[in-house]
Order: sequence, then C-alpha cells, then structure tokens
Amino acid sequence: MKAPRDDLTELHRSAFDTELDFAMRATPEQQSYVAAVFIDLDGLSPVNDIYGHSAGDHVFHEVAR
Repeated sequence: MKAPRDDLTELHRSAFDTELDFAMRATPEQQSYVAAVFIDLDGLSPVNDIYGHSAGDHVFHEVAR
C-alpha cells in the first residue's frame, strides 16, 4: 500500500491520482490538455547507499529544479 503523502516531495498521492483522473476524463469540448511526467533517476540508489539518503534527496531536488 502506498503512503498517502510522500515525505520528500510532499505530494499527496491520493489527491494527485484524483486530479489526474479528473483531467484525463475531460471532454474534448473543454479543450484541456494533460501532461504527466514520471522520472526514474538511474543510479540514485547507489548514491543513497554510499552517501546517505540526505545526499540522494539533494540529488533529487537538484534534478527537479
């Protein structure tokens, strides 16, 4: 089971899922566009293992920025 909130990103996962579902169900007449980006950071696990999770969090934030 997924945690309701991601501590690093502060994303409320259930709210995100609800909003994404709502946006994707919009009718063509509403002229709305939806984009979702999922990023997998290859090599982040060794950073966490070697330097600790705070270093991994820093890498994550720098990539997001």
